[in-house]
Amino acid sequence: MRTLKLVLLILILLALVLVMTANMAPVDLHLTPAALGLNLFSLPDVPLAVVIMASVLVGVVIGFLMEYVREGKHRSRLNSIRTEMAELREQNDRLVSKLGSAADDMTLLPR
Repeated sequence: MRTLKLVLLILILLALVLVMTANMAPVDLHLTPAALGLNLFSLPDVPLAVVIMASVLVGVVIGFLMEYVREGKHRSRLNSIRTEMAELREQNDRLVSKLGSAADDMTLLPR
């Protein structure tokens, strides 16, 4: 499995290098359309490969953030279950210590 991951990573890296080297032509990058007349942000002569990679990275970061927010309810539920389990273990330990019997079935439960 590790070898498969390494081979896949190398293939992706080679494809990335090919795309980067094939798209080195300079382009002008504008935040707003020229028809609006607002020249708020403009970068002349940026390599197209840089624009492509920046777009991909921004998309990946946005995807990770959306997934993190989406999984928030699951993390919250997991934390509440862990808290409840800890409370139940403490209650079980108190009850077992009150009984004082080592031969009790309660002491045989796995922790």
